[in-house]
Amino acid sequence: IQWRRGIIKAVPTALILNRKRCGRYKGRLVVLGNRWVPDGENNVYASVVSQVGNRATLIHAAKLGMEVIPFDIGNAFIRASMNDLKVVVTIPETFRDTDKADNGRRMLLKALYGLPVSPRIWAKCLGKDLKELGWVECINEPGVWRKHSPQGNIIGYLTVYVDDCVLCAKDQTAVESELKLIHDKHPLTQIPCTPTSKGGKQFDLTGADIEYTAALNTVKISMGNYIRKLLKKYDMMGSTPLATPSFEEKTLYDKNAKLSEFPYKSAIGALQWACTCARPDLAHSVNMLARAGANPCTSSMAKCVRIVFRYLVGTIDYAIEYSPENEAAYYKEYYRIATEESENASWQRDAEQAKKPLHLFTDASFGVEFKTMKSVSGIAVFLHGTIVAWRSKVQSIMTNCTTQSEWVSLSEGLEYSSTIYGLKSFLTGSSESDPLDGAIFNDNRGAALIGRKGPDGIDEIPRKSRHICLRHAAVLQEHKRLFWCPTGQMLADGLTKSGNAAALKALFSPPKPHITV
Repeated sequence: IQWRRGIIKAVPTALILNRKRCGRYKGRLVVLGNRWVPDGENNVYASVVSQVGNRATLIHAAKLGMEVIPFDIGNAFIRASMNDLKVVVTIPETFRDTDKADNGRRMLLKALYGLPVSPRIWAKCLGKDLKELGWVECINEPGVWRKHSPQGNIIGYLTVYVDDCVLCAKDQTAVESELKLIHDKHPLTQIPCTPTSKGGKQFDLTGADIEYTAALNTVKISMGNYIRKLLKKYDMMGSTPLATPSFEEKTLYDKNAKLSEFPYKSAIGALQWACTCARPDLAHSVNMLARAGANPCTSSMAKCVRIVFRYLVGTIDYAIEYSPENEAAYYKEYYRIATEESENASWQRDAEQAKKPLHLFTDASFGVEFKTMKSVSGIAVFLHGTIVAWRSKVQSIMTNCTTQSEWVSLSEGLEYSSTIYGLKSFLTGSSESDPLDGAIFNDNRGAALIGRKGPDGIDEIPRKSRHICLRHAAVLQEHKRLFWCPTGQMLADGLTKSGNAAALKALFSPPKPHITV
């Protein structure tokens, strides 16, 4: 009736036919969402777990020796009711009744693919059902769930990326029991896993290769299969490998270079996904490429992309890896730095911060951005001795010296890692309102010394650095967990430059004592 009166406009639909990677053919009716004009509030946000949430959950589950099962909820959106939201669609002619006049108008009772609000409706539906089953969602990292026993012990974890999920529980019986409870609410299919030689399982998660072995408390996250497909697509598989993905940023802006037909933006998007999932060593070079993405592609720009591809040829199997051995080596080294180095020994410090689960590393390259001469910040967050989050970005303000740029990177690192501290507390079972803990490492003596003065030592800050320090005074509040570390052990160094192969490799491997870079 509302449609006939012109209150609601019908939205056309289309039948999409495609062939899946497994070889099966699939047909799906979708709404042409760009034709939908919402009535009232237009809020279509729907949370999904981030790659940080996936990595942190898998690493913590491996530390606890939990079993995992990846699964997919079938036809997720159409399991969610539209409730009070009224949407009229026009179905294709072949779906209409042929024995009577049928204009193809239908009122949606369930969410349909293509409708912009469908992911939000589905997320609310699944969230409601999970809460009924006793699951609690992390407020700092939507998409990560935790379940307790009546005694308060953690039963398991769940990550949700729309309909691709990973369930972790203390043993095989528990994980299968929880899986059945979810299956009874929403029929699901377990994602096929390949057995490994070490008694674990390997599976695909949003393009990343996960190798998980509960018996050995190990997990490995890589992008090997994705990178091989990428290199094959751009005809780079047989190229000569390079030790680093380094190039001069000014090459991207060579005005004398000829225009090129190379699919620059497509390549950058593909590289960014590899970086997002499991390749922090690409962050600095890919960000430089992306900053030039608004310009027409030239031969020099294409050459820089191929440099990154040639680096990938020789590093296809680089992986983020957690194991008890790597964790022990990591904590041994950084507790030594926090307690034995002369720069740290005389400070009022809390060396036990170096034994906490979460560590923050910040670094900066002073004045290196080609177009603005701003500095570049590198931020790396490690959980249980394994990298879980990283960032390489141009700083938002101008700085006058290396100490100032390092201080800005410390401030940006604190801001970036704030939600990750909450995620850590959620996974470990502690209160999410606990004060921030865990060591902060920076390799600039000046920045570290100023930061160690704390809020009570503001009057001792050198005059030329006061405007930076006071603008980013949050660093002073964390002075007792701030430590200086040698450049060789600065794990964010590979996020501020691309020309140091050892620094890039250190993002994946536990540092060895007394590395010289």
